[in-house]
Amino acid sequence: MGLREILLLGAIFGVGYWYYENYIARGGPDLREAQWEINRKAMTECITREERLSTIAGNAGVTRNTSDVQLRCAEELNLFWEDGRWNSY
Repeated sequence: MGLREILLLGAIFGVGYWYYENYIARGGPDLREAQWEINRKAMTECITREERLSTIAGNAGVTRNTSDVQLRCAEELNLFWEDGRWNSY
C-alpha cells in the first residue's frame, strides 16, 4: 500500500468521522431547528384556535378566560419556553 492509498483512506476516514460527529451522533443541527419550528407553529395554531373559541363563546354570551391561553396551549402540547424557543419535554 503506497502513500497515495494511505492518504486517500485517511481523507475518507476523516470525512466519515466529521459527518458522524456532526449529523449522526448529535442528531444534527437541522433536526433541532426543525423541531423548534414545528413547536412554534403548533403553539401559534393552538393560540389562534383558542382565540377563535373565545370569540365564538363571546358571541354566544358565554365568558371564556383568555388570560392563560399560552399556558394552556403549552400544557396541551407538552412544551416549555426556554432560551427564546418552545422546547418539548
